[in-house]
Amino acid sequence: MERLPMPMPRMRATNTNGLEIDEIARLAAHAETSYTRQTLTSVVMTLQGIPAETIARTLGCSRVSVWRYVNRWNGQDVEAAADHRGGSQSSFTEEMLQDIDDALRNRSPRDHGYSKNRWDMFSA
Repeated sequence: MERLPMPMPRMRATNTNGLEIDEIARLAAHAETSYTRQTLTSVVMTLQGIPAETIARTLGCSRVSVWRYVNRWNGQDVEAAADHRGGSQSSFTEEMLQDIDDALRNRSPRDHGYSKNRWDMFSA
């Protein structure tokens, strides 16, 4: 007898944090970061009964990420959608960033000693 793989348990959003689905969808549409948008969209799609695999394909992330988004949402309030990931502080000053922006937008690579007329991923 052939053994079939065990199906994944169905993921469920068990907490709406007092919001209607359309309110969560509106928050997702106006989210400032992609992390917040993906979290809220994952919750909305889960509440609509869409499987994690489909959500992951739609959002371009892993199924595990979808599970994490929804589980964090279930265990916390709306703050679960905020991006609390760490990261180092940029070592570039605002002036340095403006100089780089100016160089890329207003000058050609030849002005900086490159042989090309256009910027590309290798000369930028």
